[in-house]
Amino acid sequence: MRNRLHVSFWGLHLTAEGIVTIVAALVIVIAVLVASRL
Repeated sequence: MRNRLHVSFWGLHLTAEGIVTIVAALVIVIAVLVASRL
């Protein structure tokens, strides 16, 4: 039971890191687009 809880927690951690990575990538892309238009 504890092992399954650890696996689900690890999955949540990876999901959170994935979301942060995607958001950071989007921010960088938007910043580049805005900078290229100026």
